[in-house]
This record gives sequence, C-alpha cells and structure tokens, in this order.
Amino acid sequence: MFDFNPTPNGRPAAVKFEPSPFASSPFARAADRERTPRHRRNGDFGVAEETALAQALLSAADATELKRLLRALIEKAWGTGASARPHAKRSLVRLLEAAGEQILPALSNTSDPFGAGRAEGARRGKLGSLVKQALNTRTRGLAPQKRDLETARIFVRAAAKAARAAASPPADVDPTAHARNVLTAWAAQMIQEGGPMIRSPVTASAPTRVATEKAIFAAAPAPRRLQAKTSGGGPHTCTTCAQSARACQCGTVNRNGYWVRRGRSIIIHF
Repeated sequence: MFDFNPTPNGRPAAVKFEPSPFASSPFARAADRERTPRHRRNGDFGVAEETALAQALLSAADATELKRLLRALIEKAWGTGASARPHAKRSLVRLLEAAGEQILPALSNTSDPFGAGRAEGARRGKLGSLVKQALNTRTRGLAPQKRDLETARIFVRAAAKAARAAASPPADVDPTAHARNVLTAWAAQMIQEGGPMIRSPVTASAPTRVATEKAIFAAAPAPRRLQAKTSGGGPHTCTTCAQSARACQCGTVNRNGYWVRRGRSIIIHF
C-alpha cells in the first residue's frame, strides 16, 4: 500500500500549495456556476444593488455624473463574459440618457442634455415620453415618497435589459438599435398590461365597512305596500286570471306583504 506520509512524526521542511487537477475540469466550472447566484449569471441585480443604483441615479448632481453611473450600470449588466463591441457602450449610454430624460432629475433640469439636433432631439424625446408613460403606469397607486424610488428601480431593470440586449445582438444588427427595439417593446408591453406593480392595500376596517353598508341600505327607498292592480271589471277583479277576488286562484288579489327595489330587482317579502 502506498503511504502518503511515510514519516508522520517528522516535521516537514517546507509546505507547498499546488492547484488540484480537479480545478480545471468541467465539473469544477459547473460547480462554480452553481455557487454563483442565478441573477449574477444572467446579468441581473439583486434587490440591494438595484436599490443602490436607483438611489444613485436619483441623487446624481449633473448629467456628467449620471453618465458615469450609467456606464457602471452597463458594465455590471454585461458582466465579465460580455462580447459587445467597444463603441456600443458610448451609444448605449446615450440611449439610456434619452430613455431617462423625463424621469431622472439630472437630465430633466436641462433643456438639451444631449447636445443633439432638432430631429435627433425629437426622436430621443419620443423614447423618453414612452418610457415615462410606462413607468407611470407601473407605479400608479404608490405613495408619493415611494413612487420616485420605485420608478428608478424599474428603470434600472429596464436599462440592464437593454444593456444585455446590446451585448448579444442578432447577426448583422447594430447593438444600439437592438437595445432600442428591446426597450421600446418593453415600454409598450408595460403600457398595454396597465395596472400598477404594487397595489395600494385596502385599509378599511370592519366597522367602516359595516357603516358603509348601513348607509347604502338607509339610502334605499322605503318599503311599499303591495297592492294588486285591478282591471276595468271592478276593484275586486284579478288582472292575472280575470276572476273575482273570491275565485282568484293565482293569489294576486289576496297577496299581502311588502316589496323593496334593489337596483334592477324587486324583492317581495310575504
């Protein structure tokens, strides 16, 4: 039998660390991927990182600082395995600036933050209006103090989605154009779905609901006496079976009770 340590009581002269042959195997790489969170492998952000990026975008002092934050956001979304062309980052930053022109304070305070011409400015303004409409749709119903932060968080997710689209565009498609198409489709889908992502909770208590129901019933018309209609044959002739009051078999004449109108229905109480 082979002995790994022939002198267990002896003191080694030196300790040398060598990489395990298992480290470079496909099994080890698969194990590393399993230990990596799924949102990291896909280029998404965790809740804490997403919130930090949103707060940084809202607190940016000017367009220059905001551009630096957008570059950092793109790099985080791309990760280490991104294959986008070098110039795609600059174009993508300008695209995200156009998308957030009407929701980010650092851009909304300037008349022309991009220095673009009239035609290009109109194009960017159209994208900014579409994104703003989508974000307003998704944050409707939130408290004012939470709406800005939630709007910025959704923008971070949309920007990461556009960055990943630019990192791996289809063949013969410009990365920035592909990112613009993805961002436009995302905004259109948000508007079409409608409704807020977070709905306001119902805070009415049970006594409040009971009081509301009592008020509704109190506003209803008072019960009326049920009276049988009579035909021209006399006050004691049934209009349903045309018989006298004594010979009436349907019970219309002799019916006695109250009725209440509830909406389009009439409830009869005997």
